[in-house]
Amino acid sequence: MVNPFIGTGGHGHTYPGAVMPFGMVQLSPDTRLEGWDGCSGYHYTDTVVYGFSHTHLSGTGIPDYCDVLFMPTTGEPQFKNTEYRSGFKKKNEIATPGYYKTLLDKYNIGVELTATTRVGVHRYSYPSTEKANIIIDLQHRDEVLDSWIEVVNDHEVRGYRKSKSWANNQQVYFYAKFSKHLKPMG
Repeated sequence: MVNPFIGTGGHGHTYPGAVMPFGMVQLSPDTRLEGWDGCSGYHYTDTVVYGFSHTHLSGTGIPDYCDVLFMPTTGEPQFKNTEYRSGFKKKNEIATPGYYKTLLDKYNIGVELTATTRVGVHRYSYPSTEKANIIIDLQHRDEVLDSWIEVVNDHEVRGYRKSKSWANNQQVYFYAKFSKHLKPMG
């Protein structure tokens, strides 16, 4: 049996999220914004999640990536990571090869992540009585040199992020398709 949490504590610098061999995305929770022990974006001792980003380095001991962060929320949208972050409990966190699951305590939202070789798939289970949001934070973590996002239609967005960390010129383009109608905020 494979345990994706091996190496996520101590000085292991790994993450437990969904990834496929030779995959283009490494979908995982981001629980730490700085520091050597959190350079993969995740550390097992953390109990707060800032969101779920699409690129991660595993075992390198150098911080970078954590590009294109999605965070499901409820209520009135907040746009600062210290406001939209949520606590989570280890007892609700599950990781198996290619799959990750947790529950966001602040919003009572179930999160499931999986990946194909080219696509990250998110499933959020919102409380039926709440206003549902998805924050897409392109300013997350690294120094952002340029970014943009465009609403393509009522189910799709696309965007770009250029950042600087260990890689001086990290460029990521993304295209996201949603199962529900979008109502973009200003």
